[in-house]
Amino acid sequence: MKRVLVFIGHYLPATRVGGPVMSTYRMTEAVDGCDFYIYTSETDFKTDLALEGIAEDSWQQRGKANVFYASRGGRKLRVMRRIVSVLNPDAIYLHGFFSRRFTIPVLFLRRFGLLPKVPVILAPRGEFAPGALAIKRLRKKAYLRVAALAGLTRRVIWHATSKEEFRDIKRVQGGEATIVLAPNLPAPPESGAYERHTQKDESMARLVSLSRICEMKNLLGALSALKYCTENVGLDIYGPIEEPDYWDSCQKAIRSLPENVTVSYKGEIAPGSATDVLGQYDALFLPTFGENFGHAIVEAWAAATPVIISDRTPWLDLEAGKTGWNAHPTDYEGFAKIIDRLSRMTEEIHQVHRKASWDKALTLSDNNRDLVKIYQSMLMLDQSEAGGRSDD
Repeated sequence: MKRVLVFIGHYLPATRVGGPVMSTYRMTEAVDGCDFYIYTSETDFKTDLALEGIAEDSWQQRGKANVFYASRGGRKLRVMRRIVSVLNPDAIYLHGFFSRRFTIPVLFLRRFGLLPKVPVILAPRGEFAPGALAIKRLRKKAYLRVAALAGLTRRVIWHATSKEEFRDIKRVQGGEATIVLAPNLPAPPESGAYERHTQKDESMARLVSLSRICEMKNLLGALSALKYCTENVGLDIYGPIEEPDYWDSCQKAIRSLPENVTVSYKGEIAPGSATDVLGQYDALFLPTFGENFGHAIVEAWAAATPVIISDRTPWLDLEAGKTGWNAHPTDYEGFAKIIDRLSRMTEEIHQVHRKASWDKALTLSDNNRDLVKIYQSMLMLDQSEAGGRSDD
């Protein structure tokens, strides 16, 4: 069995992080032939409180993986180096290029010969998308420059989860970068989710936002679009408040909405309840500035819920397949026209969209077997392969 050591900022039972955690969990559960060891922090995102049910600074089983929940004192270079030395992994897998506590330290240790010479796989998780790079642009530009000059990513294997992310990585890291295209592994739809979905209210559109509340997810853009709606619309917002100042701007926008639009903040959803929550709405509304995958989008389809999303995700041309609609993140009037059409949509027509969304989720789940083979190939690369392969 190959040993794969994963470095990630937060892990289950953390609930405030979103996509990267679920991507990691599904990889560790689905990929056979690997023993996964995960080094992470003992807290959830944006909090100093320790996760419930974990033991700090020791290995414990979670699913098929062994997880080390490092305390603040355990998140040190010497501890990370010792863990790599003791485990002697066959590969190291890193989450997020700009992760100050989990990726950057490993890259520096590796660059100065303080780690074993094993393949290092780095998943930027959408960080190289133009919309993502535009946020805190100067800081990110400076680090990219330092990393290039220091050779931190030399012979790194980049993990792209979509063709769009593949192009983003190549644009930022150069044409010689070694990139493996391995889409995320979606969870299989829950049995009966299609039948349980709430019927369409033909007098309005019931929308749901299910994501972290931060600039990247563009909730403010969603609220701006609602100002142009002429039909009755309700939007329920779920998710952790990652950027309080941004949420203040969103609340100000909510107070200025017309009378035909109602918005409510519902807090964070309980673990495992996404399908039941999403199944109560006519569409997920996510005008994001960029997603390398978009777990909430796939979860919506698994709940038989169509989506209204930006054109900055891998999921395009949705209207033709009746699984949703796309518009530019700042095309507020375009989104409003889509939402007004949804408001007027009959239950009979909406049922067609629900069925198409459900079928989309089933198709994605059926592809998992082939995806697992790609992951096995990526994670079991030997040192002679690391640095020489680029998949177009």
